Amino acid sequence: MEQELTAYNEDRTRQFALLLEKQRRELSQIDCEITTFGINVADLAESMQDIHFFTAIPDVNTSPNN
Repeated sequence: MEQELTAYNEDRTRQFALLLEKQRRELSQIDCEITTFGINVADLAESMQDIHFFTAIPDVNTSPNN
């Protein structure tokens, strides 16, 4: 009975370690994605400062009925 309990505890410890490692990998991936997203947003914001937007004004003389 004691050997079975020891084996069970070792198995549970292994499963727990695997679960923790999986969660660490997932958190690391999420951290990388957030970092990448942050860098991309910063780059985009910097690029947007160089872009000028002009409003399109429709030409009144170009109506199809003329």
